[in-house]
Amino acid sequence: MRNVERTEIVNKSKIKDIIVIILAVAAIAALVVFLLFIRREEQQAQQAQIQQGVIQATENEIKQEQEKSQKSIAIKSVNGNVLEMYNAGSTTVNMQGYEVWLNGESVFSFDEAVDIEAKASYEITLTSGKVENDNDVLCIYQNGELIYQTIYSVISGTANRPFFTVPSGFYDETVEIAIEAPEGAEIYYTLDGTLPTKESLKYEAPIVATILSGSEPVYATQRGITIRTSYLPSSVEKATVITAMYVDAEENESEVAYGTYFIGYDIKPAFTDIPVIAIWAQPEALFDYEDGIYVSGKAYEDALAKGMVTDYSANYCMGWEADVYMQCFDGNKHIYWSSPAGLTVDNDGYASLSQKSLSILPEGQEEAILLSNGKADYTMKVRSQLTSQLLADEEISFMTYAPCVVFINGEYWGVYMQTEGGMESAIAAKTGINKEDIIVEQFKYSNAFDAVDSEFSACYEFIATQDMTDEEVYAEAQQMIDIENYIEYICANVYIGNSNFPSNQQYVWRAVGDGKWRFIVNDVEQSMANSDLSSYSLNTYLRPMIQEDWMLYSLMRNESFRQAFAETMTRMADEVFDVETVALLTQEITKQNAYPIVNSYNRFFGGYSTDAYKLQIEEIVEFFENRKEYIISYTMEFLSQKRELIDFQALEG
Repeated sequence: MRNVERTEIVNKSKIKDIIVIILAVAAIAALVVFLLFIRREEQQAQQAQIQQGVIQATENEIKQEQEKSQKSIAIKSVNGNVLEMYNAGSTTVNMQGYEVWLNGESVFSFDEAVDIEAKASYEITLTSGKVENDNDVLCIYQNGELIYQTIYSVISGTANRPFFTVPSGFYDETVEIAIEAPEGAEIYYTLDGTLPTKESLKYEAPIVATILSGSEPVYATQRGITIRTSYLPSSVEKATVITAMYVDAEENESEVAYGTYFIGYDIKPAFTDIPVIAIWAQPEALFDYEDGIYVSGKAYEDALAKGMVTDYSANYCMGWEADVYMQCFDGNKHIYWSSPAGLTVDNDGYASLSQKSLSILPEGQEEAILLSNGKADYTMKVRSQLTSQLLADEEISFMTYAPCVVFINGEYWGVYMQTEGGMESAIAAKTGINKEDIIVEQFKYSNAFDAVDSEFSACYEFIATQDMTDEEVYAEAQQMIDIENYIEYICANVYIGNSNFPSNQQYVWRAVGDGKWRFIVNDVEQSMANSDLSSYSLNTYLRPMIQEDWMLYSLMRNESFRQAFAETMTRMADEVFDVETVALLTQEITKQNAYPIVNSYNRFFGGYSTDAYKLQIEEIVEFFENRKEYIISYTMEFLSQKRELIDFQALEG
């Protein structure tokens, strides 16, 4: 019985084990099935996501392409009040919501849906206005956003010249520029700034403009650009420059079209919010040994051979003019001017530097655009700009300077301080007087009495030789010069320690119908701690040219003049040249200029940094922090000097 019971127990145990095994296998099988199901679901979900992603990516690409096309609307040609709109994109564009503006005024609106297919044109007639001047500005807005800006002279409708399907400008990424001409014509182009001929590259396919930063220079290393330094850049920033012309079936050559394309400059801090001027020039006009206006050339070597070298012995000192073409872009990089021009090198005493001051006279204009290399302040290029801002609310006139970037034949030529027009324009802008009614004279302190043909010299001689303690005589002097303006002029130059003041080149002006002469502050580059003669502790009144300024000497004999002088200098110390004001302005200038100026200096000389720039800015601030204490003391001393009426006949004898 016991054996039977044991057998039954063993059998039952085996059965239980089998059941457990079966259940375990079933559980494992179920788990495997479950896992396979989950994996399948995941795979299906992933496939769905991939499909959705592909769809989404395709939709995004389509959307991006549509948005790109929407901003690819251009103006292809103009005929008075008729404009040919052109879709340079790859998809059809619905023009509803687009507007065309002419010189700041809306002249056409697409109020209804109008489709322009890719690479197709659509003609509109302006509801008001007419395009007729070379630099009339045409803009296209899409729902209030500016998407295109050009000027009349760069559109094919203005002359028989090729048409660039992509307008000159700044672009984030590579662009392809197609060139169009009348049917049957052959197009020739160059990419080095030279004028195209029938021997130039023949156009066969769109030109690709891409990032050219760090390219090997062609023009920046030309022989004879400077005799001061041997530094030559190994690479330069570049833009793609295109000049193109076409030859029709009858062998007639068209006018030349110009295009310049800056790719990838939006991410470069050295080019942010700063205007740009692009210049095309025949290389030989600038760099030829005999005739090039930008090199020392034959004029220098001839003088060298004769042992007669001076600061003016070079081609670039001869005042020669080169024919060029120019395009101007504002701080937002929109083109606002394009025209032929005459280019000269300004012989300002610093023409031997590799970056030279330039004067550009646009065709049909009376006043040139002046581009200063900064002269004695060529490292920082800050003192003229700072002075113009500090003196903005004063009666004295001063040329207004602002930084811009120049490219020559596509190569980066550095930062210049730009002022448009001459002194007459600066005075007119400040006073509201018509430029035609402003008379400007240059005089030299060293021979003020000798310039008998100068109206101001007669005024100077009268004041210098007459007794200003006589109130009737002083009243007569007040009718000849603006006394308040003159005092501000002296005080401003003395306060900033302008070691160029009074130099041999000073300027005065008066308005037609107003006999009073007024004074213009200029050449302030050697001021504000920029030389040993412009330190904050230096007594500028002791400069010989001030001590021997006989008009100032004579006026100082008048008590009311001395009182006004003391009050003006005190006001300037407390308000005009206040340290907090200077600090705020220099901070703004540093934010705007640091990267562009450092980039520019390194283009021509190398070895400069933003830290070094900021340290030099701090030196200017330090000058103003300490100048007040010294200059007020020096002014009181200067005013207390005893002055007798000078016998000029005895002085000359």
